[in-house]
Amino acid sequence: MFGYDASTMTTVNQPIFGDVYRGKRVWLTGDTGFKGSWLAFWLRRLGAEVRGVGLEPESADGPFVRAKLAQLFRHETADIRDAERMAALARDFAPQVVFHLAAQALVRRSYADPVETFDVNVRGAANVLPDASAISITGPTTLNVAGVADAIGSLAGTGTLNNSGGATTLVIGGNNTSTTFSGVVQNTGSPLALAKVGSGTLTLPNAQLTGGNKLEVRNGGTVQLLGDNTYTGSTTILTKYTSTSEAMAAVDSNEDDLSVGSSYYKEVAPILVVDKLSNGGAASSIGSATNDAANRFIQGSTLKYVGAGVRSSCR
Repeated sequence: MFGYDASTMTTVNQPIFGDVYRGKRVWLTGDTGFKGSWLAFWLRRLGAEVRGVGLEPESADGPFVRAKLAQLFRHETADIRDAERMAALARDFAPQVVFHLAAQALVRRSYADPVETFDVNVRGAANVLPDASAISITGPTTLNVAGVADAIGSLAGTGTLNNSGGATTLVIGGNNTSTTFSGVVQNTGSPLALAKVGSGTLTLPNAQLTGGNKLEVRNGGTVQLLGDNTYTGSTTILTKYTSTSEAMAAVDSNEDDLSVGSSYYKEVAPILVVDKLSNGGAASSIGSATNDAANRFIQGSTLKYVGAGVRSSCR
């Protein structure tokens, strides 16, 4: 690609990778780096609409400059540690596919400045999907969290949510909307914990939780977990309390506040809705038949049964 003028490029007519990227909005961080430049070039050849974000190229001899890639797709100069800018760019572009390559990957530089390296590679990675992002995984698309803990606004679609890395948590619900995700939840690496927050409802209708994955509902969230799920991880439904004197100003006007000494409490109780329960020896909405009862933890919250027979709620 060095010495090649990418502005004269044409797309590949023969389908490659099942033509999955053609016409898709692809967000690429680190597009001015060596690997990012090559990936941007190929994505454009495969017919994708590419939006790049990253720092200015460090060298005029690199592929981004030499191949005139800035003429091939839109590049936004930004530091991935700038959460507000990253959130604004994500809202503006509404990507369907995300490749996160931006990082401080130079070993010697990491020795010289370990704090910046950690900041870029950890805090920066968390900003790639802003906390209020409405994520829809469509068709054959896979969202792979790759062992990185993150938070998103909502989750919907029919695709695959995967964790190929170490055990981690994906927090869902920051935008307080109600959505249905009917796709696959899997872990090709270590277990993935789904943690629902916010006032909206997340519905998982098709017995999607399997393997060692976990579920947590907290801070007022609601999850509808339907069908015979076979996961063996824990199920936690946890009430949140505000408990400091400083929190009094925010909750004191509510009728359900309780004052205890100098501390003030407001209960924000989540709900888990299920339609399959069993006495052991069979799968249920809340996990495999072999799942240990010790994996269930319910505190000040509601477990609501809506299946066949008598419907009830318990706290």
